[in-house]
Amino acid sequence: MPDPTRMPKNTRINIYFNLPVDESSVNEGTIGAGQIEVKKYETILTSEHIGYEVSGSQLILTSKRACAANSCGAVNCFEQGVYSVEVKAGSVRTTADIASK
Repeated sequence: MPDPTRMPKNTRINIYFNLPVDESSVNEGTIGAGQIEVKKYETILTSEHIGYEVSGSQLILTSKRACAANSCGAVNCFEQGVYSVEVKAGSVRTTADIASK
């Protein structure tokens, strides 16, 4: 496992799905509410801490925490620590017509 003290803090968490994501199925109510969870150690972060963006079949999660002064120009950064991500099956819907398949 990589040393968390040496990881970039402005990391983006990219989750890829096989089909396009329905943007309405990802919102502030699903982040940290048992649907899409980002944990720092055992603490579940909510939409107060996690930003999100949907792009086609990709869900991008970012920190909303402001970075300390840095040379890379990053604006939002995760605090140092160990993170895990869990997406509950069925919590993210698709815009694809899968009923006909």
